[in-house]
Amino acid sequence: MRRSRSLGLRLACAAAGLTLLAAACGSSAKTAATKTTAAPAGVRGVTDSEVVLDVVAAVTSPQGATFPGFEDGARARIEEANRSGGVGGRKLRLANVYDDASDASKNLDSIHKAVLDDKAFAVLATSPDFLPQSSDYLAQNQVPYVGWGFVPGYCNNNWGFGFNGCLISQSTANESLVKGIADALGKPVSSLKYAFQAGDDQSGHDGNRIYDFLVKKEGGKVVYNQANVPTQTQTTDYSPFAQAVIATNPDVIIVSTAFGDAIGLTGTLRAKGFKGAIMNFVAYVPGALQALPSVAQALNGAYVDSQIPPQESQTAAIKHITDDLVAIGKPPFVTLGGAIAYWSADVLIHMLDKVGRNLTPTTFQSTINGSFHYQPDQNGGIGPLDYPKNHSEASPCAAILQVKGTAYNPVLPFKCYTNIPVS
Repeated sequence: MRRSRSLGLRLACAAAGLTLLAAACGSSAKTAATKTTAAPAGVRGVTDSEVVLDVVAAVTSPQGATFPGFEDGARARIEEANRSGGVGGRKLRLANVYDDASDASKNLDSIHKAVLDDKAFAVLATSPDFLPQSSDYLAQNQVPYVGWGFVPGYCNNNWGFGFNGCLISQSTANESLVKGIADALGKPVSSLKYAFQAGDDQSGHDGNRIYDFLVKKEGGKVVYNQANVPTQTQTTDYSPFAQAVIATNPDVIIVSTAFGDAIGLTGTLRAKGFKGAIMNFVAYVPGALQALPSVAQALNGAYVDSQIPPQESQTAAIKHITDDLVAIGKPPFVTLGGAIAYWSADVLIHMLDKVGRNLTPTTFQSTINGSFHYQPDQNGGIGPLDYPKNHSEASPCAAILQVKGTAYNPVLPFKCYTNIPVS
């Protein structure tokens, strides 16, 4: 089966090959006062005293860790909720953490185990191999799932909830994709010349189409728009791509490729003398710059658009996350996988809190898809969510960081932009 690829899949590639990283991330949610309604009888994963949850994620792969620290991030948030009394008078129990090892068949098998063996009420699911066969199975069995919404199952599915919405919307364009870098440079989009270099796959072509739409809508100029970097083979010489882009004299180059190509292309652009701004969406991987000096050297000076509040911002939300990690005996270091898991768990806990004591798949679906608003409890967390709206559009929030040496330096704080209807 050919994988369904998307603009958001670029983000999933960010941690590929990094085997030296570990830990977590997130915000927290206050639990609701215990309701007096009796616990429902015979509901999968729900008893008088607990709610059963599972994790299915790409924690490792043959090429290296994909989302390291995912289990720690999930457990940190779940245990924080339990220390506060649980949700709706019940403790949360993480029954199993399944690593699909970046394999679609293993992902589906893990999803089956979560439903049939563990009887999980809900699943935290993030993997590039969380394909429709897996998400459809959860929906058919009325199992809510929460995770990073870069795959089709997180869009237009009443049982799938991205912690920052549907990232592959066909109806809206996330303004932060091009305006974030302009704001970081202190210039309006209308004053800049943009170049887009993407991979030759569906996500590359779709992404460039969206960037082109956004820049032109803001009055900016697009001088280069190509999605021709091979995605089925590994490129070893990025010179032809770099020379073609530089020849158009852009102010900003948006590199929309997988992690390895972003490193190679960025390093080559600098080696060829490009002095303008280079930005990608995949290179914020906490720990990578210290662990891999060659990566730090190639990315030095480049900008990264991060959909997750970076730990370097040291906001109240980040401090809360690191405290939760320490509380479960883990280092106070927030990895990419840990961040994704923590925020996913935080959104789910808010949802369970909203449903309350009378928790069934039917009450969950009707309550959350009836009208649900999410806002992190601490300042400096992820952006707000509104369901059902975010089944079909992203939460358009991002931070801009710049790589300097072996550090990610915040340039633009995590902030929310606007989704623009695509005409």
